[in-house]
Order: sequence, then structure tokens, then C-alpha cells
Amino acid sequence: MLIARFKVENYKSFLYSEEATFAHGVNVIVGGNDSGKTALTEALSLRIGDIPHESVKTVPYSGATKEPASRVHITFELGEEELKNLLLDNEPNFHVPHEEGIPPEQTKLAFERWYRERRKVSCIFQSGNCVSAYLNGYSEVQSTRRTLNYEINRPDRQLQFKELNKNIQDSQSIAFRLAVHLRDRIYSFRAERLKVGQYSFGANHQLSPDASNLPEVLSILQSRQRDFEHFNQLVKMVFPHISRISVRPHSNTLQKIYVLSNSNANRDDLAIPLQDSGTGIGQVLAILYVVSTAQFPRTIIIDEPQSFLHPGAIRRLFDVLKRYPQHQYIVTTHSPIVISSANPQKIFLVKKVDSESVIESVNRQEKLDLERVLRDVGAKLSDIFGADNILWVEGPTEEICFPLILTEVAEVSLFGTAIVGVLNTGDLEGRHSRRVFEIYNKLSQGHTLLPSAIGFIFDKEGRTQQDQDDLMRQSQVENGEQTVFFTPRRMYENYLLNPQAIASVMSNIEGFSDNHITSDEIEKWIKEREWEGKYFGTMLPRNPENKTPQVWLEKVHGAHLLKEMFRDFSVGFEYDKKVHGLALTQWLIENAPEDLTEVAELLKEVLGRVQPE
Repeated sequence: MLIARFKVENYKSFLYSEEATFAHGVNVIVGGNDSGKTALTEALSLRIGDIPHESVKTVPYSGATKEPASRVHITFELGEEELKNLLLDNEPNFHVPHEEGIPPEQTKLAFERWYRERRKVSCIFQSGNCVSAYLNGYSEVQSTRRTLNYEINRPDRQLQFKELNKNIQDSQSIAFRLAVHLRDRIYSFRAERLKVGQYSFGANHQLSPDASNLPEVLSILQSRQRDFEHFNQLVKMVFPHISRISVRPHSNTLQKIYVLSNSNANRDDLAIPLQDSGTGIGQVLAILYVVSTAQFPRTIIIDEPQSFLHPGAIRRLFDVLKRYPQHQYIVTTHSPIVISSANPQKIFLVKKVDSESVIESVNRQEKLDLERVLRDVGAKLSDIFGADNILWVEGPTEEICFPLILTEVAEVSLFGTAIVGVLNTGDLEGRHSRRVFEIYNKLSQGHTLLPSAIGFIFDKEGRTQQDQDDLMRQSQVENGEQTVFFTPRRMYENYLLNPQAIASVMSNIEGFSDNHITSDEIEKWIKEREWEGKYFGTMLPRNPENKTPQVWLEKVHGAHLLKEMFRDFSVGFEYDKKVHGLALTQWLIENAPEDLTEVAELLKEVLGRVQPE
């Protein structure tokens, strides 16, 4: 579940806000003190009371009657599998609006099209309650008591038409029911100490929106040793001084969360209750629990994290959150450290205009817009996207995967270095290459959008040894230091050709194939085609003695091979370099990290020139 669109009416400093369209991943809302950021996050939680806006527009004279109700308009977006699970677990029988005079079959087709293709629900919340809800694009008029009744067939988990019904209240329709469930999947963390230190015993593994049952869910997680160990590793990444978190009985009915520091790592009796620890630890524990255990995407709202976290902890927290890009993060701040650490997909500016808060979407790529944002938060442009250095790589796949390889395989922190894919590596070849390198370096210096470049890592694909030598020579900086490097194999995809990894990724794609795919089948497919000329071009070895497994891994066109493999084993699935390349990389990191050692060593070599020993 993600929040797609949002606006607020008549709440605190907001009279009528512009509609904000949120992105997947990280969204940052910036603005000065008292601009309305906190009011916005309160409204996003969908649990606000009626606190109407007060200004000369709403109270033109003393004693004037003002509109009492505060309203929030919100549109949720769901994935198909999440929607199916939500209905199966909570609404196995549900009601779909059916307009008078419309054939039932037409309503049925319209709803099932929404279920397959749209899956957006728009709602209005007032006084903390849903007062209106409809399924986007399903029907112009959905407020009707006439319904079609559906049920989920549990054995095959499919929708099944049941019967025509009457006399159903609007609040019982599926849109209303979904609105209630989806509100509970929004987590909002404010800059205050959470009351999460103790809680009664229970079997609920779903964290409540206010995180009050954190001891309960962590206690259940603690019973799964491997998962709890992973959770503690995430905690330690954010708070290196913490050895581990544990949950213990406090009485016959209550249990408490305890924090053990590194200095007392072997003394469980010296663990400190969470409520006696730092203010921000409770928020971080709750956030990490949600991001690491939620089966489907969640929306996590973090209000002013710089108010409860040290700058170093902020950077480390966002490094962890970036490992879980499926979730949506909405962060408010006036701190350039937060903005730089978050590296948001979208930025919104909240400011006061004549005592009224307004929201503006900011184009990250527009320098003037960014300068305007920074004037409001008192920072320089270089502070925003302020990585200390930048490493340019071949494309978006490497941009996503190389940071994971560094942290998980090489066990090296980025230490402020951003890894970014080059839009068109072809521009870096030929007689204009020196000029292009100069442009990239100028873009990466001073008070512009990007930090200074420490180097470029490219594939060998399509480049002769002479081409590679020319690029390395032309890209040398003034001290003669090399800035261009090439992967030892033809391209990054050549490191992903592990049959077990490929079989596992294919098998985990819903609807990919009617049959279970094994690593033996992948090996057989490769063996039958491994030396075909179309996968090598001019790089095909002519001497049979050179046709070794190592040469094959170095010279085969890995991307072409994966593309055809996906086509042959699936029912119309195309290999997606970013999606499937990431999935293969993650499998290798978990199960065969040695396959990525060569890439890890190259990254360590390049980054080692600017990072501390």
C-alpha cells in the first residue's frame, strides 16, 4: 500500500492545500519552523480531530461562524497480491456498488478490471473517520445501497461472484472497508518519546499504527532466532553502541524491551529498559520492525528526525531504509543533513503565505527551485545532495546493485560516496570524450547539483582494448591518476549467470511459468547454447583451447543470454535489468557472495582512494 495523492482542508494552518502526488520510495517535505510540516504529517496519519483553520478568510470578523470540520482527501494504491491478501484475511465476503439499471454482468466486469489494472481507492476522512470512499475509475456513481456480493475462494485464492444483494449501507461497501484497513497501514513517528517500553503478552505480529504494542511484536520476532538476529543487526547499523535488543517478562501480564550496550555486552543484568534509553531509540526500533518484517509495502511518516536522532544516526538510518525501497517514506525536515541522507525521489516545499500553509512540488533538477528551497532551510545547494564524492557507473542496474555489493560483500561503507548511473555512456567515447569528462567533472564540483567525481566504472561491452586505453588516457586528471575502470568481465550481467540464482528468481515471479524451474534446467539450457556466435560477436574465441568456463564467463554477452533465457522459460516475461538484476544480485549476496568478489574488489579499489583506511 502506498499513498498516491493527498490534500488537506481546514486543518490548523492549512485552508485548502494543493494536491500532493507522492512517489514510491522517499518523499521529503521541507520548510522552516512553523511552516505547517507537522500539521501535514498529522493529517497524513488520517487520525486528526477538527481543528479548523483560522485567518481573515475563515473568520472575517470577531465572532464569525467558521466551518468546523477538518478533512483529508487521500488516494491509496495497492499491489494485486497485497489486495488479494487483504481481502482474504479481512474481507473474504465483500460488497461492490451496483448502479440501478446497469446489468450485473457489466458491474462485475468493471470491478474486476479495477481489481486487475487500477487498484486505487480514494477517500475522504473527517474528524478521524472515513466519510466517503470510492474505487478509482470503477464507476462515476458509487454511493448506492444496491450491490454485487463477492467472496474469495480460499483454495485457489480467486475472486468469485456470489449473488445480487440489496439494503447494504454505503459504509459496508468494499471501498469503505478498504479505507479503514489501509489507514491502519500508515505509520507516523513524531519527534517525541514513544510510550512503547512495556506491553501485555499477545500473539499479534502486526505493529499498531502508534507502535504501542512494540514489545508484543518484538517478543514474537524474538522467538524466530534468525529473524531477530537480523533485526538486531539493523539496530546496530543505526546505533553502533548498542549490542542488542531483547524483550523480557516484567510481570505476569507485562513484558518490557531492554537495551544492552557494547560496554556491557556480556552482562544481560545490566541491560537498560527502553523507556530509560535515548528518545530516538523507540522510534528507530519501530521503524526497523516495519521495514524489515512487512510482507507488503507500507507508508512510514517520519516527522523531523533531526529532533530525535544524532546526524550520524540519521545517515545510518537512511542507509538502512534504502535497503527496503519497496516501502514509501514521507519525511519532514528543515535539516540539510536529512535531505542529503534521504536522497529523495520527490521534494515538497511547505511555506506560509498570508498565514496560510501551502504545498509546492519542487523539481530536483531545477537549480533555481533547489536554491529557493535551501533559502527556506538556511543551507547551501551543495548540502542537499551533498554526498562527498560520486562514482559514475554504467547504468541504473549498477547504480542499484553496486552499493549492495559494497556493503554486503566487501563489507565497506560508502562513507558519503554516491553511486550514480551514467545516462549515456556512448557520449564518453570518441573524439569528444575528453570534453564530456570535463563536463561531468564540472557538474560534480562546487555549488551545483552533484559532488566531485572520483571515477567511472564501465562495462567492456563494445569497446576494443584500444578504445579502453584511449578512455583511460583521456580521463586522467591533472595528477595523472586513473579515473576510468572497466569490469573484468564483459558486463555486469556476466556476474549474474548462476543457474541456482536464475532458477530461484524465475520461480519467485508470480505467473512466470506453469512449471517449477530448476537449476538443472537452466544449466542444460546454457550448455546447449553456450558458444553460439550470437552471444559473442567478435569476442568469440577462435581457438577451441580457449573455450574454457572462465573465458565464457568473461566474454559471453550476459544481458543477451538472460533476455533470451527469460523469454524461453516464461509465458511472455521480459528480462528487466533493474528488477531482475537486483533480484539476482540479492540472491547471490545471500547464497553465493563469492560470485561477486571480483566486482567488490574493484569497487573497494576505486573507493579506497578517497576513503579512510
